This record gives sequence, C-alpha cells and structure tokens, in this order.
Amino acid sequence: MDTKSQCCITSYKLYSVTVRLHKKFKDHVLKKGFKACHVGSNNYMHWRTDFFTSLPAILMKEALQDEWKKAVGRIPPDMSNVFIRFKVNSNVNYVVVEHAYASFAESRKDDASFKKAMTWWLELRPAIKQAVLENYVKVSRGHDNSKDKFGNPKIKEMVKGHPCTWRSLMAPECVQDIKSAGSLSDAALEVLTVDEVMSLALTEITGKLLRIYAFSAFDAGVTPNPAQCRGYVSGSSSNPPLDFYQFPRLLGDVSVLKKEVVGNPMYDTSAVLMALCALSATKPQVDIMLGKIAEGSILSSSERDEVLVRAFRGEALPGLLNRFLEGQVVARNSI
Repeated sequence: MDTKSQCCITSYKLYSVTVRLHKKFKDHVLKKGFKACHVGSNNYMHWRTDFFTSLPAILMKEALQDEWKKAVGRIPPDMSNVFIRFKVNSNVNYVVVEHAYASFAESRKDDASFKKAMTWWLELRPAIKQAVLENYVKVSRGHDNSKDKFGNPKIKEMVKGHPCTWRSLMAPECVQDIKSAGSLSDAALEVLTVDEVMSLALTEITGKLLRIYAFSAFDAGVTPNPAQCRGYVSGSSSNPPLDFYQFPRLLGDVSVLKKEVVGNPMYDTSAVLMALCALSATKPQVDIMLGKIAEGSILSSSERDEVLVRAFRGEALPGLLNRFLEGQVVARNSI
C-alpha cells in the first residue's frame, strides 16, 4: 500500500492502549498496512454550547442528546474494567461536569434558588454517598474480582500492568473536591482504596449534577424529588446505577438542563478530520499532513471548530484538505 492510499488513523496516546477493543482494532488495521499517527492532546476539542449553534439543526439536536447521555450517565459498573471506570469517573467526565457546574454556579451564586439547592444537597449527600457505595461500587468490585482482577489497592500504589499510580489518574478538580468534602490531607487521601476514592468521586460528580437539577426545580416552583435522585444512583432491575435515562426529570422535561452539561472531550475529532482529508490527499499532501502532526499541532481550537462545522455541513473534501495544508480559511464558494 503506497502513501497516497494510506489512511492516517489517529489515536489518543493515553487512552487507546487502555481499552482492549481499541487496541485490538488498532493492531488489526496496522496489520492491514495502515499507518498509525499519534496526535497530541492539543488537537482534541471539547464541545461548547456556542459550537452547537453552528451545526445543522437535526445534528445539533442529536449531538446535544448524546452529550447529555455522556454527562449524566456513568459507565455501567460492569462495563469495561475498573481502570477505565476509575479514570473516567475521576478525570475525563469529572472535568466536564466540574466545568459546567462552575459556570452554572458562578452565574447563580446569589440566586435564592441556588442557595436552596446547596442546602438541599447537603441534606441528601449522605444518602447518595451510601447508595453509590452499595450499588455502583459494589457491582464494579464484583465485576473486577470475577474478570479483570486489578484489585482494590490504595491509590498511591501502581496500577497492575500500567506504569502509573491510581492517584496519577485523577484530575486536580476531583482531588480538590474529595479533599474538601472529607477534610482530607494529601497523605490521608493516598491511603484510601480504589473503591473508596471512586465512591467519593461519584458522590461529588453526582452532587454537581443534582444541584443543577435542584436549582431548576426550585426556580420553577417545584420541590426536587429525593426519591428520583436515589433511584438514579441506585439503578433498577432494568437499568444500571447512574444510568442517564433515570436522571431525575423536572416536570418530565430535562431540556433546561442539557446545555449546562455540554463539554465532553471529543478524542476522535482529529481522527475524523484527518481520515476524511487523507482519503483525497496526494502523496506530497500526505507528507505535509504527517509533518504537521510531528510538529505537535495541526489547527488552533477555533480553526478546528470551523473546519469541523464545514465537514458536518457536508462540504467537499478538497476544501477541507486545503484548510489543513494552507492554514487559511477557504472561501465557501471555492469548496
């Protein structure tokens, strides 16, 4: 297979190797002759509310629904492995929800409904923490014991099969929240076990979401429903704990909340754009693209947003490719 026909498959170098399915797929395509290119984290974007308004209406609706599911629904406790669940719950999605909550709280900090929501959460928190431990974490531990066997070590210890500690997987925002909530020192945090820390992380991330829900309820003159909140955390016979479908509804409608939690990282964005452009690239153009990857950056975040919107709107590949290669906005009538 010559360079012209090679499709560049980009993968996020921190996560792809940790997911067995992704690794197997990567190995498969490499054996088929495709070239793998690793793109640095500065080439990955986060969804933003203003970005959605640029998308075609039907795509914006579907994308918002997908973002909602990812933000309020945790990875099922028997899916993937405890390493992935720990990392996503204490880092990837934690950062997304924290950023959404911080923006939400800052704009409403003096609102009476927000103050009510804060008090409401403090009263509900012990029950939510216990429900997390007895449901999500319990199922997670049972799944690990029967299959992956990472164990339940202290977070200061190394992850089995990985050159890192459990503590290093956590986002600073998560660490700070857990320490503040439990009045813990760094030393006290590091001797907690994986299950204990994941329980605390899930409690805090859930609390941020439920405070947004409670504010919306109080603001609408409705009392938030603690039973619905506990049901969301505990799961049911047909849904796992913390499933997005069971997130408490406000008068049957959650649209008022959806835009608050937009912001999930799109690790495949660069892969999609690179693959689209590589399909129509010549050998010299592929070489230029690979050179840009080696330099560590292809497009700035604003430029990447602009190109991605063009791709979603179905604009022709040559125009997108030129945008990558030339670093200048291509006139719409030239695409």
